[in-house]
Amino acid sequence: MPWGVEPPDAEQVKLVRASWRMLSAAGQRAQLVQCFYDRLFELDPAIRERLFRDTDMVQQGKKLEDTLSFVVKGLDHFEFLVPAVGLLGERHVGYGVTEAHYDLLRQALLDALGVTLGDHFGSAENDAWRATYDALAGIMKQGPASAPAGGAVGG
Repeated sequence: MPWGVEPPDAEQVKLVRASWRMLSAAGQRAQLVQCFYDRLFELDPAIRERLFRDTDMVQQGKKLEDTLSFVVKGLDHFEFLVPAVGLLGERHVGYGVTEAHYDLLRQALLDALGVTLGDHFGSAENDAWRATYDALAGIMKQGPASAPAGGAVGG
């Protein structure tokens, strides 16, 4: 792979999209975001002070929801997500996000999806979201260097 990560396969993309549609149809995206931050702060209480001290959490939640929507919509054209996700990673370094935070963020996301989707979040969905997260986190860790020259920025 030119990006140094393996993008999710077609079946994983299908599962991620189906679960995101389910959250959207049930009006549960905001609940997912709230659950995500609750779980993140439970996993590492100090992260609230280190990374979110002066953050409007309502706006932050909306940004997360919008980012997840953008990513889910763009999964069929992963190459177009790469530049935007790389830039997002660069911004996160400026916010104080470290390599170690990515594992916490993955766990919080998967746990939040499990709580919010309940029985509709089985092992296949968990694996699909994990693969998607890991690919995108890999690009974020690389920053803009992961984007091929002349790559388009999605969004």
